[in-house]
Amino acid sequence: MAKKSSADKAASAADENVEKQPQNGEEEPNFSDPEDFVDDVDEEELLGDILATKPSETDGYETVIVVDGVPKVEPKRLEKLQSVVEKILGKHGTIVNKHYPQDPETKETLGYAFFEFSSPQGALTAVEKGNNYKLDKQHTFKINLVTDYKKFETISENWEPPSPQPFKASADLHSYLLDPDAYDQFCIVTGIPGNTLVQVWQNSQPEPVIVEDRPRWTDTYIKWSPLGTYLATFHKLGVALWGGPKFEQQHKFVQRNVECIDFSPLERYLKLTMWDILTGQKKRSFEVKGPSIWPIFKWSHDDKYVACMVENALCVYETPSFGLLDKKSINTPGIRDFSWSPTDNIIAFWLPEDKDVPARVTLMEIPSRNEIRKNNLFNVADCKIFWQKSGDYLCVKVDRFSKKKEKTEQKYTESCKFQNIQHFAGMSYNFEIFHMREKLIPVDSIEMKEPIHAFAWEPVGSKFAIIHGEVPTVNVSFYGVRVGNQPAFLKKLEKRACNHLFWSPSGQFIVMAGLTTMSGALEFVDTNDFTSMNLTDHYQTSDVEWDPTGRYVVTSVSSWKTSVDNGYWLWTFQGRILKRINLNQFNQFNWRPRPPSLLTPEQIKDIKKNLKKYSSQFESKDRLRLTRASKELIEKRHQLMKEFETYHIDTDELDSDTKNMDEEGPIPNLHDIFLREEIECLISDCVDCIGERRGLDDDRQNANFITFVARAGFKNKPRMDDNGRPQLRLTTPLHRAAAYNFFDRDTVVRGLFEIYDRYDYTDEETGFTHFHLACMFDLYDIVERFLAYGQDPNSVCEKTGDSPLHMALTYGRYDVSRLLLSCADSNLPNNDGMTPLHVTCRRYGHDGALQVLFEINDLEQRQTVQVDAQDKWGNTPLNLAVRYNNYYAIELLLRRGADPSLANIAGMTPLHYMCKRYMEEHSLRMLFNMIDFERCPPAPVDVRDKFGNTPLHYAVSGDRKKQVVEYLLTRGAEPNATNDEGETPLHKICKRDNDDDLVEIFFNANDRLNQPLRVNARDNKGRTPLQEAVASLAPRTVGVLLDRGADLSSFVFPTASHFAERYTPGTYERWLKFKLWLASGALSVCERLEDEGYELKQSDALAIMGLFSNYGWFRMSTQGIDPYWYDDEDYAQVAKHIAISSRLSLYDLIHLPTDEAAKLLKFRDHFRFEDPSLYYFELPKEPREIADTYVCEILARGFFRRWALYPFMELIHYRVPELCCEKIIEKLMNKDLYHICLAAERLNA
Repeated sequence: MAKKSSADKAASAADENVEKQPQNGEEEPNFSDPEDFVDDVDEEELLGDILATKPSETDGYETVIVVDGVPKVEPKRLEKLQSVVEKILGKHGTIVNKHYPQDPETKETLGYAFFEFSSPQGALTAVEKGNNYKLDKQHTFKINLVTDYKKFETISENWEPPSPQPFKASADLHSYLLDPDAYDQFCIVTGIPGNTLVQVWQNSQPEPVIVEDRPRWTDTYIKWSPLGTYLATFHKLGVALWGGPKFEQQHKFVQRNVECIDFSPLERYLKLTMWDILTGQKKRSFEVKGPSIWPIFKWSHDDKYVACMVENALCVYETPSFGLLDKKSINTPGIRDFSWSPTDNIIAFWLPEDKDVPARVTLMEIPSRNEIRKNNLFNVADCKIFWQKSGDYLCVKVDRFSKKKEKTEQKYTESCKFQNIQHFAGMSYNFEIFHMREKLIPVDSIEMKEPIHAFAWEPVGSKFAIIHGEVPTVNVSFYGVRVGNQPAFLKKLEKRACNHLFWSPSGQFIVMAGLTTMSGALEFVDTNDFTSMNLTDHYQTSDVEWDPTGRYVVTSVSSWKTSVDNGYWLWTFQGRILKRINLNQFNQFNWRPRPPSLLTPEQIKDIKKNLKKYSSQFESKDRLRLTRASKELIEKRHQLMKEFETYHIDTDELDSDTKNMDEEGPIPNLHDIFLREEIECLISDCVDCIGERRGLDDDRQNANFITFVARAGFKNKPRMDDNGRPQLRLTTPLHRAAAYNFFDRDTVVRGLFEIYDRYDYTDEETGFTHFHLACMFDLYDIVERFLAYGQDPNSVCEKTGDSPLHMALTYGRYDVSRLLLSCADSNLPNNDGMTPLHVTCRRYGHDGALQVLFEINDLEQRQTVQVDAQDKWGNTPLNLAVRYNNYYAIELLLRRGADPSLANIAGMTPLHYMCKRYMEEHSLRMLFNMIDFERCPPAPVDVRDKFGNTPLHYAVSGDRKKQVVEYLLTRGAEPNATNDEGETPLHKICKRDNDDDLVEIFFNANDRLNQPLRVNARDNKGRTPLQEAVASLAPRTVGVLLDRGADLSSFVFPTASHFAERYTPGTYERWLKFKLWLASGALSVCERLEDEGYELKQSDALAIMGLFSNYGWFRMSTQGIDPYWYDDEDYAQVAKHIAISSRLSLYDLIHLPTDEAAKLLKFRDHFRFEDPSLYYFELPKEPREIADTYVCEILARGFFRRWALYPFMELIHYRVPELCCEKIIEKLMNKDLYHICLAAERLNA
């Protein structure tokens, strides 16, 4: 189209004007504003919705941050600055752009920089975690988002500075210290995680008072701060600190899934990341690459420094900046452990031997880093560092090889780092004692040849204790340290059942406890004269805790360790039990700590010197609460004791006999001096003082007073009630004395019997009469006297129903038993239906009690002992004799005609118990031989209990019973008997954990007896023995069953839930032997099934792969670990001794390429150690765990590749050739292959 000319354009415009003119001749309207018009409508009102979407200058800057505090550097140092800053900020997100503004003239940076991240979240994380990062002493990063500047640009004109808030006093965090009676507090936790109950109690007298009771106060457990100011509770989102009179929340620290925390000694800082407790401000977070053993960080005594170990270095950080001290770590090649002095800024650490350089212990001052003492050590296996609480002494326990190690001998292993090294032949032990307060810090040494189980310093004092010797009869040795002298041997307590030491916080007293394997044995010892104040036990004790004052001890059984007998017991420091508190789901008991005393050492010394001035006041106050007696009565008793002391009764005279006392003069008539009530009050006080175990001298003095009163002829007379009848239901001093365990108790009890000579006083708490106590203490003449008074020999205890004969036989009092048997009912049952014969059969071994029982009855011919009497549970004496391994009782009862076929209410006969317990074959033979010889009633070999189990079911269920099984079969046991679940003995064999030769023995024994076995029998769940053997991962048992005709045509492979019934995840994952045994067993079972014609399905293979996932058999990650861990010299020395097969060691296997190792290692190759205790368990911990999973990885490599190939091809829709898929799969780990199979199965589902 041609363009229009200018004339044409003008003509067109004229035409348009003509058209626009109104046709009716009217003028065109004018829309312009008049000259004086004012527009009062602003743009916001007119275009508000449009302006709201107007782009801002800062839009798109959510990912940009500004960093102030960047060092100013010249261009040649800019590249290095950029690498340092970007390395720090790059941890928080991906940096996509950066800009360092520079001076146009000098080109020097201006001290700030801009960084753009790939996402807003990365920028926010950088601000949150990087702000206040201290680059060095002069430079600290201040980081803000660019968008933050907008809020400072739009400050309101009406803004005013915030007005000061009025002072609000915070709660007194130390109010608990102001208690007028100085009672301590303790906290207990019960319940299950997520549903706990936390209670804080005050240990007041006579009963504790609850201070706070809150359900779900914590999710797991609690922890007191070191000085008792705060109570820490643990939650999913973090940790909360509580304090004050009402335990109000003081701070909360957000950090998910916290399991452990660590307070600094002065409670200034809290270690999750580093938090300031007073301000709640986060100071710094750490990523430690060293050994992960708690506590990772250790604090100096004054909170000024905190240190941790990293590889070949010790890092010390100073507070409050938490910057590295002097910006460099301390070079400590191979450092194994370190510890701060509890009173000085001195750090002790030890380094192992390195080639020709000996091991050494170093003491270093901080912050000067001056090494004030070094001590070289030779032939070292391990060291442990123990500081005395006052910092005066340091003990280093050194485990040594007794002679210089040769190349073929064991060297130090990584397992020694954090675990007690196992004792074996050729080891010796030294204790190096450093005298810290003496010039040049001299060192003394104590050597021991026996294994060491525990070491502990006396908290206040200079003694220390060592548990040493072979288990179970260990010894406890005590040593004392003095300035300028070598450690002095003080005492050796031999053959003690203990493995832990617990000193009183105030020193002098110690509890030697046998925890875990020693069933809670307890011994309370006074180390001033090494008197054993009490020897007792608290079954299954898991924890022992002293209160801060050293007056009380608590032993507890936590549900974290065991589910039975949970609760805590409260003891005095002398070992007298005060309270037994049983609580279901009891978890934790913690005393509230107290801060150190503000008194000077001189003031404390002065108080101790004059303690006797004040002790009577406190003793009187305590007794007033305990007895609820009036103040006037207490004062009257003290006055009476003073009057008695005026007679100057000499201890030597009291210990002499009555004749000698008569020579000195007649014993005064006490009734002429005291009122009867006053004498009884004095006797009661003496017994209570003995029970409090104030000391051996006090016990003797109180015992002598009781003996004196008895010799003086004083007799108790019962009080009368309103009807004129004697009040006989009360707890007498005799009852209380019988409950205590103290020196010369028998003499005191005999003296009290002379005073309280009535047999019918009954203790309201226990139900025991004086007659029961006389039988318990074997006081023949008193029992005879009480019988002459008319005492019923068959009187029973109200609470238990025990007769005097029960008690005499229970405590082995044979003389009293003979006396009672002449007149008492020997068949009288107690409340549990147990006769004296039952009680006797529960005693271990041949102690004569059973012989006495039968001999007296035979001689008197008064009554026949009922040998088949049954208690309320249906147990006969023979049943109990079998259960308690009392072989003499078994033989004697059978000779007396006991019926071995009688069952209890559970249907268990003596034969069931013999087969259930680890009794040997000869015990079983003795039972049947006695039955045959004595012509006793036969013992049915196939009798069933209430679950339908025969003795053979129990015999095949355990270990070490192969001969027992064979013997039962020869006696006619039915090999195909089924229980209520439809299980035959063959099912029971296949469900065992042990894949040994029992199944072969079982088949062979039945072959000899021509007894066919139902190898394909099904239980109530439809399972065959073969299914159970496969679920047990027992290839040997599977092989025998298949050889014996197990049917594969109807075989159903076990499901994941079936495997889960057999092995709970976590049960065996820590043991290489079990881990490889189970892993190879799983694969060997599959291989054997396929060899016999079973077609393994994808679901079957997935179930096996699931075992590897559930039980931790996949190869561990080596991230953060030396990539050449397998070349570690210590590891290599051990690994070369562990044989995988006859020609392949663990060391060789790990050095082979993965594919080549997989070809050499077969499913049925099990680890066969030459001696696991000497080799495997000394493998360094981390390499050992890596090796475990590495061997499992190799073992199962072919299996996983085979079953993952087609699922992989299915997932990629067969787009890649099979050969290429195989090459891809070869590069993947077993865990990845399992996930491929899992994904394919879910896709198909």
